[in-house]
Amino acid sequence: TPMNPSLVIGQTQQFTATGTYSDGSTQNITSSATWSSANVSGATISSAGLATAIATGSTTIHAVSGSISGSATLTIAAGAFPWIPYDTWIDFEQGTVGAQANATQLAASTHDVQGVWSVVDPNNLLSIQTAAEDPGHAVTGDTGTRGMATNLNSGASAYAEWDPPAQQSSFSIGLWYKTGEAVPWSSGPFFVLFYNNSFGPMIRLSDERSPYTNVRQIQVSPLNQAVAGVADDTWYWITMKWTQNSQGTMSVYDKSLSLIGTVNFTDTFNVPVQAIRLGNPGSVPEPGAVSYIDDFIVDYTHANFPLLPSIPTVVGPPTLVSIAVTPANASFMAGSTTQYTAIGTYSNGSTQNLTSSVTWTSTNPAIATINSAGLATAVASGTTTIQTTSGAVSGSTNLTVTVPLALASIAIAPANSTILAGQTEQYTATGTYSDGSTQNLTNSVAWSSTN
Repeated sequence: TPMNPSLVIGQTQQFTATGTYSDGSTQNITSSATWSSANVSGATISSAGLATAIATGSTTIHAVSGSISGSATLTIAAGAFPWIPYDTWIDFEQGTVGAQANATQLAASTHDVQGVWSVVDPNNLLSIQTAAEDPGHAVTGDTGTRGMATNLNSGASAYAEWDPPAQQSSFSIGLWYKTGEAVPWSSGPFFVLFYNNSFGPMIRLSDERSPYTNVRQIQVSPLNQAVAGVADDTWYWITMKWTQNSQGTMSVYDKSLSLIGTVNFTDTFNVPVQAIRLGNPGSVPEPGAVSYIDDFIVDYTHANFPLLPSIPTVVGPPTLVSIAVTPANASFMAGSTTQYTAIGTYSNGSTQNLTSSVTWTSTNPAIATINSAGLATAVASGTTTIQTTSGAVSGSTNLTVTVPLALASIAIAPANSTILAGQTEQYTATGTYSDGSTQNLTNSVAWSSTN
């Protein structure tokens, strides 16, 4: 598990192997299983089950324990955002351009943890627009074409609500937000609002131009902590960490992800968040203004902050550096067969079972042969080297073949003994072999008396 996850290039995924036994019991065997990726150019996987996405496409992740195996399909996407850990990401890409935002399309635009979407928009103020697509392609590699627009002309309430699968007491968010027009107000549009079903509205992120300083700002309300100096009709990346009844932090970045300002605040509500609303849950009118939201991210399991989107340095596919051949330095009787295994180690530390793809050879076929699948057959007494090759990388181990010794004679002791009727006598059989060695055969020979 997970069974069929999706990653973007540069992301990692920890896989878990759970074994089920004949009595129905289960056990976590992640650390003892042998992990491999069928397509190491697409994704590699470490010996601990951590997969790294390298290039677009798909691969099959295998976990093997003895003769039992399990697998999952891993899909890798290109040019996708975000390059940051998250639980839920809403990109609005499944919405119809120019049409009102609706819950079905928002759900289809939600990645990973789904939650429940609903839309409150009686005046048709929320819509999907290409103008609402974020500007951060240069730094995120995002290939999207749309986002969600909110008409602020009337100040009427219009929002999309996302309810997480469970109420949260701590998480981080990140989103692209484009400010509206420049009109003074003391309570601007709450473009993000945290909500508790019993308590009501909690933390709000608002966009306003102060009627006192005439400076536009992004504010955490009602705690009145603001990052000032933002401009009209301008995109910003906003990220915030919130913890119930504890200190939180909000940071605002420009579209090149240069920090504009950070503020801290303390949550005094002491209730969990049960819903997040995006859009404008009510404000004073801002004639002719529209605000935009794109790429809304929620993270409540990775404990990361700030959530900053950036393209990671993507290295090329790992290279094979060594091959280990097992069993190592084995000894077998002539006439027996043995299956060899080749495990490749790559430049990024990952390993891969290469048994079926390498070239197998025996340096002395008169002693032992080996087929293309790594199955060796012991032929005659002696030593040979089992070699495996993949490109310019090779591995090897010694194989010693022995011939079963012939039994030359059996000596019985005591010899020519005399005992009285009714008495017992313990006899011992000692075998002498063709190489002069001896062995006690008392328990393995067949005993008989001629009279």
